[in-house]
Amino acid sequence: MIEKEKIKGVSAFQDNKFTTIICAKGMADDIGVHAGDSDTQLKIVNMVKELSGGSYTEATRNAGLFARSGKSIILSICSAIITAALYFLVSGIHPEEVDRVGRNSGKEEMLYSLANTLGPNGTLLLGGAITVFLMYRAYKSSKNSYQIIDYTL
Repeated sequence: MIEKEKIKGVSAFQDNKFTTIICAKGMADDIGVHAGDSDTQLKIVNMVKELSGGSYTEATRNAGLFARSGKSIILSICSAIITAALYFLVSGIHPEEVDRVGRNSGKEEMLYSLANTLGPNGTLLLGGAITVFLMYRAYKSSKNSYQIIDYTL
């Protein structure tokens, strides 16, 4: 339920999902909606304007790099870190020296056999391919610029 005294403004993203964020006064009370098309987004913005009854100022800005491709950047950094950690882990493993006992012995056996199959070079190759793919997605999405229209009370 949206209460009119709690509305601070509306941000309308002109991205491929036409994301609309209804900003609330207070922390972490914002509501995000994927409108799907510009007409639906405009209807949402107009309904919020009517609900609050105040006069809005409109400001247009370009979306920043992190808004456009932040998820892919973070995932590529995490992939590179995990690849490096797995490389150092796999390069130091000697499966015949490890005792596999207890409840998780089957999982350990599978993990050690996978590490033995891939080896250090396979780990680097697979992790590097995933990291390069994520970096390519970050680069591709950074080229797609869009505008954000902020309506504030």
